[in-house]
Amino acid sequence: YIAGTDPADSGSYLELTIAPSGSSVNVSFTATGAAGAGYNGKLRLFTLRKTPDLLSAGAWPLVPGYTNITALGQDVSCAISGAEKSGFYRICTRLE
Repeated sequence: YIAGTDPADSGSYLELTIAPSGSSVNVSFTATGAAGAGYNGKLRLFTLRKTPDLLSAGAWPLVPGYTNITALGQDVSCAISGAEKSGFYRICTRLE
């Protein structure tokens, strides 16, 4: 429920799409807003994180400009180029 998905629907999931786009990589997702019963006065926030290596210990650094995105049902897209495009990405979400 935190990500805006329906656990009773196998087609309802939070998807992070990563696709090449010329000399960059496009990372995108849909920021589903907090709506419906139980969500009155709540905001759903998304943060994109990236790490260059899954084997090194430590936190996943934030992707600058893509933190605490207020979800309003919009598609969010991040173009990453150069050496920064290599790595592993994840999306984090929370309700406030």
